[in-house]
Amino acid sequence: MIEANSSNGGTMPFTGLQLVYKKGKHNGLETGLYYRPLHNEFIVMVNNGTTNFTAIALVAERLLSIPVLFRYHTKFINFSAGASVDFFLGWKDKSDKNVITINSYHRSNGVDVGAIAAINKDFLLGKKLVIEPEIRFNQIFTNGNTFLNSAFGVAFRYKL
Repeated sequence: MIEANSSNGGTMPFTGLQLVYKKGKHNGLETGLYYRPLHNEFIVMVNNGTTNFTAIALVAERLLSIPVLFRYHTKFINFSAGASVDFFLGWKDKSDKNVITINSYHRSNGVDVGAIAAINKDFLLGKKLVIEPEIRFNQIFTNGNTFLNSAFGVAFRYKL
């Protein structure tokens, strides 16, 4: 699956693997393993020894996301809803090096939990190959805060 993720720092592409198990005529399960970058912007106060000023610090987090969703299939559209768990893998300073450099970055929680809802549509490209455009909303609950990620993506699947 390839998706564009809208979060704190704008739109970011992310990618992963998706597994869909159709259990009945309309019911099924969906899970996956996604590498997801997330940009966080912070306004910080800087003292360079002679003056104080504010600057924007930008941190790119790397996350591994694992969703588990109930999936309802129809002829026209599919609905999915469930939970996600995001694991913090690391970070990189993306701030303007002429203004500010971040030497350390710490998250008080390395695991985030969220709720996901998605709408998608299957299109057969052959007997076994499926392309599936999707709109996904993922509400993340972390450190007493919540934030909403929204994504538009396209999944390519091979039916086993």
